[in-house]
Amino acid sequence: MSNFIASDLSTTFTTEKYPLGTIYVQPAEHVDGTSGVDSAVDFDLVTGQRTWIFVQAAEIITAGQLCEYDFTEHVTDKCKAFRVEPCDGDAVTPYLLAGVADHGIAASSYGWIIKQGVCVVKAEGAVTVPNTLDSDGATGGEGCVMNSAGVDGNIGFTLEDLDETKTGFIQAYINIP
Repeated sequence: MSNFIASDLSTTFTTEKYPLGTIYVQPAEHVDGTSGVDSAVDFDLVTGQRTWIFVQAAEIITAGQLCEYDFTEHVTDKCKAFRVEPCDGDAVTPYLLAGVADHGIAASSYGWIIKQGVCVVKAEGAVTVPNTLDSDGATGGEGCVMNSAGVDGNIGFTLEDLDETKTGFIQAYINIP
């Protein structure tokens, strides 16, 4: 089954193809420096094993956005614990975060997002190396990361300065519980 899942990591679905909350560990040898954020760019730091989680988008999610769990809507008889939206707060508790979208997911559709490992993520402010990262959703855009500046919400660390490989993004290691 794992090879079947691997072929669907960049695919979105209008139905729940996998059970919500399913975890998939992508082996390091299958991570090749590409990202759904921009397929024309070589993200040379995107290497190593990554952990993905299967979620439903509560609203539109764009590639590279940091996502948080959405607990605001009741979803008929489905578990709402795995519905996500772009993170819209600063210093959000890591346990309320879900991961980083490697590709866009339409509202109410399903797809995979990265929970742990190296990824390409939207960033705000003067993100530089070496720094730890935290959520930044309240200023200038949703679903971004920023330097932690001593807060307790650390979710990972920078691997490059903001705009180094792609404007508005960084390559980073994330580790979201």
